[in-house]
Amino acid sequence: MIRAIDKWLAGYLRSVLRRPKVRPSHVIFCLADHFEPRALECGVETARAGVERWCAAYSEALRGIRDCDGATPRHTFFYPAEDYDAGCVGRVADFCRAGFGEVEIHLHHRNDTTDGLRGKLIQFRDELRREHGLLGSDEAGGAVYGFIHGNWALCNSRPDGDWCGVDGELAVLTETGCYADFTFPSAPSPTQPRTVNSIYRAVDAPEGPRGHDRGARVRAGIGGQRSEVGGRRSARKPEGGRLRTEGGGLRTEDGRQREEDVSRRGTECAERREGGERKPEGGDLRPEEDGRGSEFKGERKRGAGGLMLVQGPLALDWGNRKWGILPGLENAALTVGNPPTVRRLRLWVRQHIAVEGQPDWAFVKVHTHGMSATGLGLFQDGTMARIFRSMQETCGGGEGWRIHYASAREMFNIIRAAEDGRKGTPGDYRDYAVGPPPCLRRNPGG
Repeated sequence: MIRAIDKWLAGYLRSVLRRPKVRPSHVIFCLADHFEPRALECGVETARAGVERWCAAYSEALRGIRDCDGATPRHTFFYPAEDYDAGCVGRVADFCRAGFGEVEIHLHHRNDTTDGLRGKLIQFRDELRREHGLLGSDEAGGAVYGFIHGNWALCNSRPDGDWCGVDGELAVLTETGCYADFTFPSAPSPTQPRTVNSIYRAVDAPEGPRGHDRGARVRAGIGGQRSEVGGRRSARKPEGGRLRTEGGGLRTEDGRQREEDVSRRGTECAERREGGERKPEGGDLRPEEDGRGSEFKGERKRGAGGLMLVQGPLALDWGNRKWGILPGLENAALTVGNPPTVRRLRLWVRQHIAVEGQPDWAFVKVHTHGMSATGLGLFQDGTMARIFRSMQETCGGGEGWRIHYASAREMFNIIRAAEDGRKGTPGDYRDYAVGPPPCLRRNPGG
């Protein structure tokens, strides 16, 4: 717990102080899996067989489990770009077509450059769309994606600079169609942002790493100027029809008001890196330098307000003390040694991660490594199926909230709906801003 406590303790205490005083009526639950079929350093055929067993066992275990909308539990596979295998991804795509999940992008890289990172993201994004019909869609039908950084090192945030190399990573993600980052929490890793238990937007730091440390919290009712996905306007507008720019300042994580426009700040950051030229680090805004066609319709400048970061719960766990004295650290990680329980679920909900001004909807994002030695058993022995059933019983047993299973894309869409001031049942907004992957689209009337 003590490791890297300087990075997150103050932010955690601020998150406790700002918790809404009312209990949520709805809990949106997302399971983000750093899904790495070759995590056990096996060959391709062994990995494919492992994915087949994983999908068959888990899909069978989930049968008959539904949330209050009638939806099955959604599994979000953050698949590593560096380990792409058409056979493994193809089997995962079949699992998704059956209604059990979606695929997003995961990436481990080190000693990288801006151009190198951009190329990796574009290539993998386009492969997932072209070969498998995966990834969500913007209003033009182009592929957009959620992201988790390998080894937690977003924005070159490790003290030793390893496992990344690109300080200005948020801009590259936005340019290539990323709608939100889902990497954190990462405590006790020193990569943990100082912002805790929040949904916020951040831009790259003017100089150096860790642009994700602080940002503007997402607030309800000001979604007009935020109606862009990866730099392009979404298909939806706030009630009233016209897109408007907010007149006031944006509240930062520590509660201060700032009057500058956050997207302008992002442009200024890029200018400083380039000695005054208005372009991002590493060149112009056209990732496709070799003339290849792109599955993303129109590469884009960074989105207004920076990239959204959707955090999972981080908390001191006084019910799980070390040596009977110090509180344990709850970081939303699901492992065989620390499986999900109803007690942990209550602790996650208690952190009340929400869009500011819309406390009725609480967002719980947890993470696992479903194909690693630490996580594989959760999905093979029925543990996850049991916790999903327990969640249903807990919701029906007087907790006062209803559970909604969501993929990462669906969670983002519900957040965007809250930002635009929508209310009611969050399950109605699963496709609000980012459309479903082509492989999941139903035939009209089908």
